Amino acid sequence: MLLKHLYHETVVKLKSITENASFEAKQLCAYVFGVSSSDVIISGIIASVQQIETLNKLAAQRLDGYPLQYIIKQWEFYGITLEVGEGVLIPRPETELAAEIAINELSKTDGRKKVLNFLSKTDGKKKVLDLCSGSGCIAIAIKANSNADVYALELCQNALYYLRRNIKKNNADITVIEGDLHNLKLTENLAPFDIITANPPYLSQHDMNNLQKEVSHEPKTALYGGKDGLDFYRFIIKEYKSLLIDKGMLILEIGINAKNEIKQLLENNGYKNIKEHKDLSGIVRVITVDN
Repeated sequence: MLLKHLYHETVVKLKSITENASFEAKQLCAYVFGVSSSDVIISGIIASVQQIETLNKLAAQRLDGYPLQYIIKQWEFYGITLEVGEGVLIPRPETELAAEIAINELSKTDGRKKVLNFLSKTDGKKKVLDLCSGSGCIAIAIKANSNADVYALELCQNALYYLRRNIKKNNADITVIEGDLHNLKLTENLAPFDIITANPPYLSQHDMNNLQKEVSHEPKTALYGGKDGLDFYRFIIKEYKSLLIDKGMLILEIGINAKNEIKQLLENNGYKNIKEHKDLSGIVRVITVDN
């Protein structure tokens, strides 16, 4: 059987669980046959029995709700390729917004730049700290698109495994800090930072009790943010303020409908210039503030 025919069969199978059946079928076929996704439907490759069996097995996994990203073991994020697997949060499109904001801030060439460089004492380089770094998606995207000194903090061993592999895979000069963000001693000696980014766990207990099957495969430690989903925000907003330079930027990815609570936390802790940033669906998914 030709690969392109297998592809069409796989699309039909996947339509029952996803609106992106064509895209996902291409990804699965590309993974099994070792070709680019664009070559899947134009290739004249004849599938072997083993390849057919492998593709059917992976399609069955996907039909059972197992994440596509874990099946093909990698994912694209802001133009970079990342390895992912069980134990690390899958990078989302909305997280690209947080990375883009940081990159744009670092690229500014207005009169403020010299002041920030002087205050951060990095010989012209700005400092960025990425909390809850996970796969390293935000940190690596920032490093790939700036000259900043980037630090990535992560606690979980499984996530650290992928963080280090992705840094190596993308030849990114990033310093990994292993430990709990609640331990400020890990980063105090590196401060002050020009930018601190964070995509912390933000699902509430209610959210955790109603997880989609696909999301249930991801690590609970990267999802659960306390009873109301705000535990990590309370700590980061209060304690990391002192690690930012004057007028430094805090960039927070947030859950849907959490903006009002988080904005109140920021206001209560003296942050200024609070801004909302919407994703492509028009939902506020990132909030930025100046120290």
